Amino acid sequence: MLALLVAPVLAVLAWYGVELLVGTTDKVSQVARLGESYPLLERSGCRYAGGTCQLSNGDFTLTVTLNPARGVSISSALPLESLLLGLSSEGDLPPLLANPVDSEHRRWFHTFKQAPTPADRLRVVAVTGGSAYFGEASLVFIELLGD
Repeated sequence: MLALLVAPVLAVLAWYGVELLVGTTDKVSQVARLGESYPLLERSGCRYAGGTCQLSNGDFTLTVTLNPARGVSISSALPLESLLLGLSSEGDLPPLLANPVDSEHRRWFHTFKQAPTPADRLRVVAVTGGSAYFGEASLVFIELLGD
């Protein structure tokens, strides 16, 4: 009878004990270190027609919007020191520097020589606080722009 009462309590305590011993360290956000590079994760909005795409790593997020006139707008959660953009269809051409649109350097704009297609991929390198964030995003999300 006593075992029926004690067993569930011990099971719950064991659950939390194991979490404390081998739990993930993702709960504690880590500060980006000066001079280090960090990959950006392509969010699901980039893979579906919808007009916008987000790339992120922890608290750092870039929101990408393309317009029909070959331009790309990127807004950042943090002020950026610089933003480089390129397309996978351009092969090994070096990325081009985007221009800040506001004085806080949170919004950036760039016009490509040729309009990107949904089959292309956008390459991004953003620098903030001495750390670089890099990634690629599918451009499927621009399919609505042609309609």
